[in-house]
Amino acid sequence: MISFSKKYLSLLLAFAVGAIGGGVFPFVFMVLDLKELELDISSDNMLYVFNSQNIYIFSSLAFPVVFGLIAMLFLMITRSHKALIVAKEQVLLEQKKSIMNSKMASVGVMASGVAHEINNPITIVNLSLKKAERTLKKNPDNPLSAELLTILARVNQTTARITKIIDTMKQLTQDVSSDKRSTIKISSVINETIDFLTERCKTAKVVVRTDINDFNLDCNKGEISQVISNLMTNALDEIVAKDLEESKRYIEISTREENGKRLVKITDGGPGIAANVVNNIFDPFYTTKDVSEATGLGLNTSKKIMNAYEGDLFYNDQSPNTQFIMEFPAS
Repeated sequence: MISFSKKYLSLLLAFAVGAIGGGVFPFVFMVLDLKELELDISSDNMLYVFNSQNIYIFSSLAFPVVFGLIAMLFLMITRSHKALIVAKEQVLLEQKKSIMNSKMASVGVMASGVAHEINNPITIVNLSLKKAERTLKKNPDNPLSAELLTILARVNQTTARITKIIDTMKQLTQDVSSDKRSTIKISSVINETIDFLTERCKTAKVVVRTDINDFNLDCNKGEISQVISNLMTNALDEIVAKDLEESKRYIEISTREENGKRLVKITDGGPGIAANVVNNIFDPFYTTKDVSEATGLGLNTSKKIMNAYEGDLFYNDQSPNTQFIMEFPAS
């Protein structure tokens, strides 16, 4: 009702402005006529000219109406144009989201295939490792036994990590492409997402710190992981791009329950986001990176995911470092 009233009030206002503008024209022409007749510009002379020519009587009525209608038409065209632009952007956004979801689904299928293909050889490797360990333990006097057992333990850890990465990728990509929700602990999502990005963090020489006060969420695990992953990836990119010193090459993830809200804070050692940029960071297709490296949908999609849980995602401009906060409603 309010938006309806505002819509028609603005049209009436446009008509009034146009009518006032249109009403000026007859008086302008009367002034020109008086100058041509070499008469003084006075109210009596203007009234004389007005009454002596029917065109002025007609134009004083017609011009305000015509100009008022033109102003209303211009406002309606402008609104339609803006609505068309918004609709076009929404279509592009939905297309990109659809493409992204398709890619995630494809990655999920690929991960399932890869997991299936490597499970057998990994199982054989694990069995062989156990057999080798038993054999070495039977010969403790062998001077190489201790060293070989240490090497075997490292290989065992590596195979376990390979299995965990594939399983995590498979689970997360399948969860994102579905609508299923379940009750999970926030710590499990955070830890799995960190595991998924561990190698990238090591390559970037970025330390990940956590301070978890656990709580439960009824959510799609893949979606929440996607938000955390987007924020961590942005932090990694920024740290690398700015080549921050060692003491600032960190990402800290902390969780809290404050003022009836459940919060996940993701902070990095960066100095924060520039004031001329921060107002646009959640806009679709907006990115400060090269267009070949980013779609500009990460933060926009992440915010929509949080809004779907009646929560929010926002940048904390009060923090001395770059900090984003995921806000969930109370349980």
